[in-house]
Amino acid sequence: MKRLMRKIKAEMKARVASIMREAAREEERILADAKKRARAERAKILEEAKKKAETEKQRIIAEARLKARKERVATLDRLLEEAIGQALNDLNSIRKYRQYASILNKVTKQAIEETPSNKVNVLVSKRDKTKLRLGKIKGKKIRIVNGNLQAGTIVEASDKSVSISNDFAELVKERKQEIKRELVRRFFS
Repeated sequence: MKRLMRKIKAEMKARVASIMREAAREEERILADAKKRARAERAKILEEAKKKAETEKQRIIAEARLKARKERVATLDRLLEEAIGQALNDLNSIRKYRQYASILNKVTKQAIEETPSNKVNVLVSKRDKTKLRLGKIKGKKIRIVNGNLQAGTIVEASDKSVSISNDFAELVKERKQEIKRELVRRFFS
């Protein structure tokens, strides 16, 4: 019986040792699996963080470019406004050009011819009055009137039903956006 007890004890000890080894192997496998999952999760988190950082970087760069573009456009617009403002201030000096009288007469005659009325008033500045050489225009009775203009003329029907402005300052102001586009095209493209 002692032998049987020793045999049972030995078998139990061997079984316990076997179970303990199996448990240790299972523990190592679980730990290795957990480490593997942790490394995969870490890599995934790092990859997502890199993507987020890259997206944030691109957003910041895009915002900076947009801000720079807006500032450049605002500066360019301010410069163009200043240039047009200076041109309007310097409009009186236009008279020094040889072609001024010719252009003044041409646009004024054209406006007179386009006015449907037989009686027309031509408003002109005192400085330009001597430059007008309209002569006779068939079917039109022309009256020259002093006007408050920097340069150019305004032709109007005597009943004021039609008015054609060739006031150069007004023409510049009316076409300011067109002038800006042309200046940008010529000097900044």
